[in-house]
Amino acid sequence: MQHDQKIEPDLRRADVDLFERPSYQDLLETGYGGLQDALREQHDTTLAEFLRSVGYFENDSAGLPVGHRR
Repeated sequence: MQHDQKIEPDLRRADVDLFERPSYQDLLETGYGGLQDALREQHDTTLAEFLRSVGYFENDSAGLPVGHRR
């Protein structure tokens, strides 16, 4: 499953702002709460690493997005 083919449309339908990094709560509320465990167990990666790989980055020390998705 591609992130942009399934997860992003579901997040968009739930009115999640996709210009910001989705939170774990956003994923949980749209039915992807198990994604974090699946990434760790099946792909040896963290949710943060996965989100970076699809273009979402964490906030800097001032709370501003660093390289947020466009």
